[in-house]
Amino acid sequence: MQDANPHAHPPVSAGLMLSILPYVLASVVLCALPLISFALPPSSSAPPACKHSDAPRIQDGETPPPPLERPALPPYLSGIDMTEAQEDMLFKLMHDKAPAIFENEKIARKTRQQLHQLTGSDRFDAAKARSLADAHGQALAELAYLHTVIQAQIWALLSEVQRTQVSRQPGHPRKN
Repeated sequence: MQDANPHAHPPVSAGLMLSILPYVLASVVLCALPLISFALPPSSSAPPACKHSDAPRIQDGETPPPPLERPALPPYLSGIDMTEAQEDMLFKLMHDKAPAIFENEKIARKTRQQLHQLTGSDRFDAAKARSLADAHGQALAELAYLHTVIQAQIWALLSEVQRTQVSRQPGHPRKN
């Protein structure tokens, strides 16, 4: 009498193979789809690659500047009906201030990181700490100034009715 192999698998029936075949094929196709996209040439509707740009390069860890389409509006303006001319002036205002805001945010972020690194240094340099703290404070002061100018210019764009509506919005810096 022969000993049965304890590791042998029972035979698979043809019916079972046919019942799982669609699932196996679907899995193979789904796994291959991402690979197919790399093999295809780019579509003609895709924008051309930018070979040269005067835009500043973004370093690792930096936040990119706001997009040029429509910078984010202050939340208190949501739900306020504005004319097309007001929207255009608001876009220009936000767009014009975006580079200065981005630059000062970048300076504030870098100086804060450098101050943090300085606290863990083996040799504390008080003069360097003072210089970094001054630069950090100057960047924060400039940001506060820019935001104040933007708020005042937004307020000047609005009609009396819109100002009343805005004054009722949560998060609005109240005007007296």
